[in-house]
Amino acid sequence: MRGSLTIESAFVFPFCFMIILIVCQLGVFQYDLAVLKMTAYECILKTVEDEKLTESELLEQLQNRALSIGAERVLGVKDLNAAVKVTASKISLTFQGTHRILKIPLEVSAAYERIYPELTLRIARGVEGE
Repeated sequence: MRGSLTIESAFVFPFCFMIILIVCQLGVFQYDLAVLKMTAYECILKTVEDEKLTESELLEQLQNRALSIGAERVLGVKDLNAAVKVTASKISLTFQGTHRILKIPLEVSAAYERIYPELTLRIARGVEGE
């Protein structure tokens, strides 16, 4: 009876430790989702504020900005890709990747409707009022 506590703890401790690690990694995954969503909107607004860009320049600059900023901010994502789609009324940015440890696929999309171009410029430049 005296050795049963040692044997039980030899099985219980690694199991609890693995559960704690998995929960921490899921927290990192959720953090990366939130950061990439915020980064997508930030990249779109920073790119849109330059009103002299053509559609192809907008596409290229947004793609480069999204990849450089997104790769710096994530913690647990490998193979991060950014796909940009620019139409006359909508700009959409999608990040795709895989979690390093849990191997969970990640996909985050952000879209910005360009219905009111003057509102877009006001938001991007931080101008308040009507």
